Amino acid sequence: MSPKTKSIVGWVLRGLLAVMFVAAASGKVMGVEDWFVRFENWGLPSWMVYVTGVMELAGAIGLLIPKLAQKAALLLIVVMIGAAGTHARAGEWASLPVNAAYIAVLVGIIYLLKPAAAPAE
Repeated sequence: MSPKTKSIVGWVLRGLLAVMFVAAASGKVMGVEDWFVRFENWGLPSWMVYVTGVMELAGAIGLLIPKLAQKAALLLIVVMIGAAGTHARAGEWASLPVNAAYIAVLVGIIYLLKPAAAPAE
């Protein structure tokens, strides 16, 4: 894949995921009651709603800042691993493929942002 193609694909994926994570974070950071009910049903404290929302929002913003994009992707991978664990513990098996898809795309973003190796001399 050419560097230009990698750049374009990377920006498209980062933009799409940023929008998706902002959407996921918005209800949490605004304190929508449904999120408190969900977290309570999962056995998590109510303050985790805000922590999760802020992490998702920070990750979404970070994806759009080239110098922070890899770290933001790693942060969001951690968030999604936590989500997958929570869903698995609650028996919400249908959510796991979605969590895995997010993780796979985030890993792909990290790969696309990896600097090209210098040619051997």
